[in-house]
Amino acid sequence: MVLNRKEKALLNIVYKTAVNKNGQCLLTPLDILQKIPYKLEFTENDLDKVLNDLALDDYFTVDKAKHHGEIVYVLALKEKGLSYIRDKKKARKKLYIRIITAILIAIMSFIIKWILDKIF
Repeated sequence: MVLNRKEKALLNIVYKTAVNKNGQCLLTPLDILQKIPYKLEFTENDLDKVLNDLALDDYFTVDKAKHHGEIVYVLALKEKGLSYIRDKKKARKKLYIRIITAILIAIMSFIIKWILDKIF
C-alpha cells in the first residue's frame, strides 16, 4: 500500500508515540497537530479522515474518547503498524538497489558502445 505524505507523517507520529508503550497511546488532536511538520498543510478536518484511512488500511485501531471535554484518540498499533518502520527501510533499500542497477546498466551500455565504436 502506497501512503501519501499526510498518512506517512501521521503514521510516524503514532508509531513513535506508541511503540514504547506496547503499541498503544492516547493522543489529542492538538498533540498530533503540534508534531506534524510545518511544510505539510494539515488541518483538524484532515486528521479524522487520515486516521480513519489508516485504520481501514489496518495499521492501527482508533477510538475517540472525551476527557474533561477534550477529544482524545485511543490508538493501538496492529501488526502492520508495528512493522511500518521495517517496511519503510526495506522499501528504501529496494529503491537504492534499483538506482544502482540503473547506473551500472548505463555504464555498461556506454562501455559496450565505446568498444564497438573502436572496433568498427
